[in-house]
Amino acid sequence: MFVVMTVCVVAAGMLFLYSLPLYGPGNPLVLFVGREQRQVTDKPVQRLSYISSTTKRSRFVTISNSELIATNIRELTSSFPKKTCPTSSTTEKANVSTTPGKPFLPCDWNVYKIITRETRLQAVLHCNKTSADIVLREVNAYTTPVTTLTANDTSCLKRVIKDHCSDVSLRVPRVAHYVWFGDNSIPLYSFVSVLSVVRFLRPCLVLFHGDIIPSGIYWHALLQLVPNVIFVQRTRPRHIYGNVINVVEHSADVTRLQILIDYGGVYVDTDQYLLRPVDALLNHSVVIGTEVEGVKCGNGLIFSEPQAPFLKLWLASYVTFNDAKWGEHSTSLPYNMSRVFSHLVTVVDSFFRPNFEHIEPLYLNRSYDWSDLHALHLYYRFYFDYFRNYTRLDEQDNVIGDMTRYILFGSRDSCFEQGTTTS
Repeated sequence: MFVVMTVCVVAAGMLFLYSLPLYGPGNPLVLFVGREQRQVTDKPVQRLSYISSTTKRSRFVTISNSELIATNIRELTSSFPKKTCPTSSTTEKANVSTTPGKPFLPCDWNVYKIITRETRLQAVLHCNKTSADIVLREVNAYTTPVTTLTANDTSCLKRVIKDHCSDVSLRVPRVAHYVWFGDNSIPLYSFVSVLSVVRFLRPCLVLFHGDIIPSGIYWHALLQLVPNVIFVQRTRPRHIYGNVINVVEHSADVTRLQILIDYGGVYVDTDQYLLRPVDALLNHSVVIGTEVEGVKCGNGLIFSEPQAPFLKLWLASYVTFNDAKWGEHSTSLPYNMSRVFSHLVTVVDSFFRPNFEHIEPLYLNRSYDWSDLHALHLYYRFYFDYFRNYTRLDEQDNVIGDMTRYILFGSRDSCFEQGTTTS
């Protein structure tokens, strides 16, 4: 019998994941999840009840918003192995963390240590006529699959996003979307991508939309560390306005627009890192990034409110879609549209810089200044050999390694000794 953890609310607001649990010995870890007041105060705003399947005893925690993330990390890192992440000894650019952030993982983390825990927390949606809630329950880590929604569950999902992921002062809800078509294992860089989203977006839900549930050790590690991951079952589109879609990337292009129109939120490519807080971008109808100046806008990171007019126009343009033309409707057309409908979209230059033509130095050294970037696209398809050969991105002596360390450990210099690069 599953044990359910419910969150009792004292103040109305938004349900969100503020910090993911870190692995360590001892009892199953408690993830602090709660409803945050619109105006943060030092008054207690949540009461969390957790019943351990091991001890059968209830544990109650009352905590204030201002202490939420700090207390969670203090409790979870108290059982870290001896080798923990040191603070940075160098001065970094202000936007890249003058003060090192809290680590998500210890320096000597190992994915196999994460996935060997016997239990994990799992988010499930619960809707009835009067309420729509996110409930965390403790489940068996080995036999319980990810929570899966189908097309029949979209009404409940929309209600949950509206009630728990949307702030009345912001247009874009705090929900992250990934698209995953095909029977494939989650790679390390996608694992880090999700953790970057957790760190800098603080989403109430992380939704993977696709036809087959992802697999692999990093997928199971994500389910352990990020309980609010939910898989949304959907058929890969093969036609759009009567036009055939054979290229899987083009199917994903269409799907991300449909998802954002329906739910709003932030679409993230599986090889996209977030690198700084994105709160300021949540108050626009749509935000996209320039990829090639004067030519293209990338679609690997999109912020959108539900039913955004710009995305509806973008999707409607697929009436002229030609599957043989790579990137025409996904990058060139949105750039042209952004010039015509500039009042409907915000375009920034901090999502895809450097682009695929100039990114190679980031794989070679640590000299690139990325302090003003909101995100980086890894362009993994151009670097298959790199990602196949290097299994620990956080140990690499280059900018990609710096960014990975920044996401995992809170500082680009933490847990790194120059000259110790490993494969």
